[in-house]
Amino acid sequence: MYISNVKDENAMFYHEYVDKSKITIDCYPKGTKTCAFLFSPKGKLFLHTSQGKQVVSNNEVLFIPSNTFAKLERGEGEECEIFCVCFSEELLVSFNDFVKEIKEVKCIYCFDKKELLSLFERMEFYLLNLQEENITDVVQTFLKELVLFLKVSQSSLVLYQDKEYPPILVEVLSYINKNFCTIKNVSEISSTLYISYSYLVKLFKNYLKTTPKKYLTEQRLLLAQKLIEEGRKPTSVFEVCGFESYSIFYRCYFSRFGYSPSKQFFQKTKKR
Repeated sequence: MYISNVKDENAMFYHEYVDKSKITIDCYPKGTKTCAFLFSPKGKLFLHTSQGKQVVSNNEVLFIPSNTFAKLERGEGEECEIFCVCFSEELLVSFNDFVKEIKEVKCIYCFDKKELLSLFERMEFYLLNLQEENITDVVQTFLKELVLFLKVSQSSLVLYQDKEYPPILVEVLSYINKNFCTIKNVSEISSTLYISYSYLVKLFKNYLKTTPKKYLTEQRLLLAQKLIEEGRKPTSVFEVCGFESYSIFYRCYFSRFGYSPSKQFFQKTKKR
């Protein structure tokens, strides 16, 4: 069911709900545009690729490059919400440096889901209420803002200073992102920054809707995925990224991405 569906010759934006009765796999983008960013803030989705089926996190944006389609399956019994902006390659000019090496569907993690949702909702509002504006211009402005935000989220040092975040949380995030490969446990973080363990956990739950351990593991897994994509063997990656053993790394990796690290490595080497 479409909530909004706006388009012109260069861009298309749609916001839809997928209810429990819809069991088929959807293919995105649905129009004839060549690239797309897709975000699902609600519900469980599975992405089908050549590497198999993987879970799409509600904190991830999918970038779908030219001549590529993302096949998505709704989780059983789930109601999903989807935002998707499709656009011609001409609109890539202003941020092509961010996506030029991406040849397949890419999941881009963003730790601040609230701000991510706000960006998509803001574009929807402008497109629906500023009818005199050119759709392409609005979409291009939004894309620049989205890519800038994703660049910050992908940075090795997150310094995102939202006024809602207390200074101590910004300091904790900075510390983790500088040292996540060498941090032994969450207690090390609290003792190093002179805050109690319970308060640290409370900060993460209140502001990031996660735990310090999950956040720490997420940073390690994202780095591991990047290193494997660059051609590093999984058996050499797990220690570099701070995992105690390969078995722990394997379980975490499979749970997060829906496929094994070795499968990603062999898929990568086959394409070379």
